[in-house]
Amino acid sequence: MLEAHAISDADVTVGVNPDRTPAGVYAVSGSAFEHVARVGYVDLKEQWLPALRSRGMDVRGHLISGESTLPVRTLPQLLEVARANAPEADTPAYRVICRGARVEREQDVIDSVVMPGAVVEAGAVVARSIVLPGARVGSGDVIVDGVARMDGAVAGQEESCRSVHEMPLRSVATSLSPAGARAHGAGRSTRIAA
Repeated sequence: MLEAHAISDADVTVGVNPDRTPAGVYAVSGSAFEHVARVGYVDLKEQWLPALRSRGMDVRGHLISGESTLPVRTLPQLLEVARANAPEADTPAYRVICRGARVEREQDVIDSVVMPGAVVEAGAVVARSIVLPGARVGSGDVIVDGVARMDGAVAGQEESCRSVHEMPLRSVATSLSPAGARAHGAGRSTRIAA
């Protein structure tokens, strides 16, 4: 993408996923930064790029292919990216436990991500889920295909991370029993820096 940007002499080159959505990757020439206010907030896609185009600046898209552009808009997509980047991705079960997270029994966290500041107590089961910073999953709680939040709510798998449907932590319907989840928890843990 950088080579294409340099050859084209564009002011901005926007990386584009194979599905034609922005990949969140930009190559920007120094002159384009002159059009960013020194104070305040500017949304790149909604404000800055249209303003550059209206000023006649050259803004182009560049198709990026491969796994480096996996979209992350839903819980399953987030877990797919976590699995793809976990060192033991070829094992039957994986877990990513960030530095600063507390997981009392790692084998009870399966195919999931536990963020810094999150707590998973012994006797809890977390499968195919993410535990956000500050969230606590208590002993006896079971989260499958969900997002545990700091306020005790859990977003279900059908919801995107942006528009969550709140429900009490203990009322999450599961398709996997705690015993079944533990039986499948044989994978190794990955601890990463936050």
